[in-house]
Amino acid sequence: ASGDAYPNKYNVKLEKGDYTIRHQIRHEKKDLLEKLTDLPILLSHKLATPITVDAYGSQSQALIGGKKLTSAILPTGKYTLPIYIAPLPSDKLQKIGTTGHYLQGTIVYSKDDVGKKVDSYPFKYILAEPGKKSSSKNTNEKTKQEEYEEALRDLQVSWLSKLDNSEAAEQLYKELCTRYPDHLAVHTAMLAHLEPDTGREWPGSAKPLNPTQLARLQTVAQAVISGVDATELLVHLGTKSDQRPDAPKIKQTMDRQKTALIDA
Repeated sequence: ASGDAYPNKYNVKLEKGDYTIRHQIRHEKKDLLEKLTDLPILLSHKLATPITVDAYGSQSQALIGGKKLTSAILPTGKYTLPIYIAPLPSDKLQKIGTTGHYLQGTIVYSKDDVGKKVDSYPFKYILAEPGKKSSSKNTNEKTKQEEYEEALRDLQVSWLSKLDNSEAAEQLYKELCTRYPDHLAVHTAMLAHLEPDTGREWPGSAKPLNPTQLARLQTVAQAVISGVDATELLVHLGTKSDQRPDAPKIKQTMDRQKTALIDA
């Protein structure tokens, strides 16, 4: 298909596929033509599924997706009523286009069908550049040696609670505390060894409690409590929505600390 300066006179229907558009311009001065080589081209097409946007009466409600503006009555005379349009969800925008695209439609302010047909106004929605998610995979990549040491540590911690020999457990606990003083799982595993769920002695039971074991439990439990930053944990629990890039990792860490603190 081809045309001239009046593109509306030349229409062609194309099947779905990839096409190349070539725009040729003739002029007697070559230097002027060279300035046009990098000009963008503006294309318009209909969406397969129309998109509607929500209107709000205030900026704060539009930002949080609160109460929508369904109707408003304006007094006669000069009166201005601002209307705020909420941003489209990012999942919809990814299917439509990227930066440099915009959506064009109409907006109407009348409720009756006749008014909607005769009183409409053009509306444009500019697609902004999507927010870039910082990737922490490259910065936090671990070497094979580090992975091996962590796997060995986790294996030793898991066996600490399973050992039947108290002396062997105490020896392993001291070694782990020396090598990993800030690893909370070491202390929680020792608590599980000192007082497993199957052999737990509850207050008021017929079996007397061992004072030596109670003192040891208190010492290890205090190590767990000291290893948890209570202020940081409370701040995390009081946060409604964590928008930090590493929020899932932080939540996982805080959940572990919360469980350990409850056990202690």
